[in-house]
Amino acid sequence: TRPLDAATLRSTVVDAVAEFRLLRELRVDERRFRNAFEQAAVGIAHVSPTGGIQESNPRFRQMLGLKEGDLPQCLTTLFQGEDTAAEEDLGLLLSSVAFIQTERRFVKPNGESIWTHVALSPVKDGGEVSHFILVIEDITPLVNAESDLASHRDRLADMIDERTNELKRRGEALERANQALRRSERRHRVIFEKSPLAMMHFDERGKLVNCN
Repeated sequence: TRPLDAATLRSTVVDAVAEFRLLRELRVDERRFRNAFEQAAVGIAHVSPTGGIQESNPRFRQMLGLKEGDLPQCLTTLFQGEDTAAEEDLGLLLSSVAFIQTERRFVKPNGESIWTHVALSPVKDGGEVSHFILVIEDITPLVNAESDLASHRDRLADMIDERTNELKRRGEALERANQALRRSERRHRVIFEKSPLAMMHFDERGKLVNCN
């Protein structure tokens, strides 16, 4: 074996050091991304093109009441049970080749349902979608608050309608009373004016106010 000359040895060492540094940086980046995945405040999962959950972070499993070793074969099992078009709906989601956002209600294994904001992004390898990155955020409190607000608005509208109708009824009753009073006043005025007897009105001080 021919001994390496100084230039070749130096080049080999430089290449080895550069490769070592690159590997170290890749490990640091991998660890950083892994920590971000595992410790994210939102649920993250890798979903196959057919809807299978390949990998998920703790927050995803916590929100949906899942265990790490007991992930469902397909997302449709987590869709709202009353949704008879779940498979078709999932197909529409997974057929997208662009980033999409929507709201989706999921059902936990214990039957409890939660509303989530869903972001789905395809990951391509060689031009083909290899899997999807699914990010979900629990918006159940917001949806419940909106529902409560809508119910409150409905109750308020009912109260306003009821009060309006009551005021209308009172106004109509007052108008009927005024009409009756005017009719009574006319009758008494005719009696006063046409009476064959002398009729006079005096005030509280005895002053003559009116006479027929």
